[in-house]
Amino acid sequence: MKKLLNCPVRLSEGKIENFSDFINLALEYGLFFKWIYLKNRPRGNLLFLRSAMMVGSFSCLFFYFFYDFGLVLEGIEIDPVIALTGAVIIGYWHMTGSFYKKTKSCNDIHLEMLKASGAGDRRSVEILSNSLAIELLTLDLWAHRKFRKVFRECLLSSMELAYSSDLEGINKPKSLDEYVDYVNKGRLQAKEARILLDHQQDVFLKKSVSGENLRKEAS
Repeated sequence: MKKLLNCPVRLSEGKIENFSDFINLALEYGLFFKWIYLKNRPRGNLLFLRSAMMVGSFSCLFFYFFYDFGLVLEGIEIDPVIALTGAVIIGYWHMTGSFYKKTKSCNDIHLEMLKASGAGDRRSVEILSNSLAIELLTLDLWAHRKFRKVFRECLLSSMELAYSSDLEGINKPKSLDEYVDYVNKGRLQAKEARILLDHQQDVFLKKSVSGENLRKEAS
């Protein structure tokens, strides 16, 4: 029986290979609280919590260096509580807007994929679904409840394709079943998933171009 990937797929951030990687991860998870994006589908209250934690962290740093929360705007002294509350609200508004823009771009691709599926255009469906998977990976939305099944199917098909071609740049076990187990344990790095999906996209595009050329020759 064919093994399936878990849904949602768990991807690894990868090993810390240099000091730059360490700094990036420390900032993302320690200062900007990236871990708050549970299942890549943050709820409003979690985003508000993240905004409050970020404002609180920067406020502590500000107080540590300047020993004062005195804020003056055009000669008017501003209550620190009002300023911090406003900063939290602005941060929350910015994060919700950013998340909406990310999901909208994925929704647009998903809608085109559904239209192609309804028209029976299999090649377009393959290209669009794989494009959606790449977009989800780029935007850290691969575990979003609405899109995670598409991502899982595309990743699995790209893994199968890797065993029928000489794909380099990934740690590929001896068999596909072992590879599925490897991914289900959360060991696949995001950069390896990108290599798999990019390779699959190249194959789909080449098939589409060759099919189009054959149709032109036949006509």
